[in-house]
Amino acid sequence: MRRVRILIFIITATVVSCTNGLDPLPSDIEDLSMSLSIPVVNGRVGIYDTYYLGAPNINIGEDVPDWAKHDTIFYTDTLPLDLYQVYEKSSSISYLAFKVNVWNEFPVSGIVSMKIIDSSGNSIYTFWENSPFLIPKGAIFANGEIFKPSYEGSIISFNAAQIESLRDAQNIIIHVKIGLSGYKTIDFFQYFNNYHLTCEVGARVDFILNEIQ
Repeated sequence: MRRVRILIFIITATVVSCTNGLDPLPSDIEDLSMSLSIPVVNGRVGIYDTYYLGAPNINIGEDVPDWAKHDTIFYTDTLPLDLYQVYEKSSSISYLAFKVNVWNEFPVSGIVSMKIIDSSGNSIYTFWENSPFLIPKGAIFANGEIFKPSYEGSIISFNAAQIESLRDAQNIIIHVKIGLSGYKTIDFFQYFNNYHLTCEVGARVDFILNEIQ
């Protein structure tokens, strides 16, 4: 047997069309190499990528965009995650972890949640189930220009039982919530079209290849 350590970093895609540019895992054992890329995402969420739920806050005034009248705006998408070839071509997986990086340009905070599902839509694993992944607000100048996005990172590693359960992983569901409740600087809403929340998801897998006959 030979041990292979794979470091998987970010490939470019947009959250609006997350399957673009994502190559499938190799179909032949010879293709498993140090350059293996498991589908991950680098996406930017903006105002026009989002939607909102519920009735608007009628006290906020009429001279603001419709989206700004809601307490919370949302974004959701389904991202492909296929680990099949890694499981099929290895005798064991010793380490599996996801790294999530988020940058927030909005002058309001956000929350990111994710879960892994199988082909039937059943949840296999929920990220940050007991503690929301809160993204602080970004810093902007008085003229609405971006001074410094906030940043939060999270590493999620899996134990042996969880690694085995991910054998049937098919997709990652990602949800982003951007909270507007309590934001008082209504004049700044005109600049919100310039802001984005960027979410990067990468993975690392250490495994032992089966013997090549």
